[in-house]
Amino acid sequence: MNINEYHSFCHLRRGEREGRDYVIRCLYRDMEFAVIAPHGGAIEPGTTEVAEAIAGDRFSFYTLEGIKTRGNKRLHIVSERFDEDKACRITQASKTVVAIHGCRGYENLVFIGGLALGYRKRMAQSLVKAGFKAEIC
Repeated sequence: MNINEYHSFCHLRRGEREGRDYVIRCLYRDMEFAVIAPHGGAIEPGTTEVAEAIAGDRFSFYTLEGIKTRGNKRLHIVSERFDEDKACRITQASKTVVAIHGCRGYENLVFIGGLALGYRKRMAQSLVKAGFKAEIC
């Protein structure tokens, strides 16, 4: 089974069931800033928790969590085609969006990417200052 089995959320919804295979959580708060984990739960473990911690009780938050007993990787939709309605609404309404993704490997490292170049640099500096290894990519 291909990791990118589903080409869109509409396609995923035809083969999987909300509440059994995945859950969506979305909180609209300060719309200047949103933190999302589109591959949360057991799809990319730990990403929901990181996104929730960053959002705290101030920023908007979104996650789609895989909750199957196994085979959660098949719920992965590439970011460029992630078109779930609530995710689209929150990202379109927010001035800045931070997306949290997982990465395979054995090194504890935070990769920082995206279009907001100023934020990337400040985020990397803050993470390094806090004792994390961070790299802009």
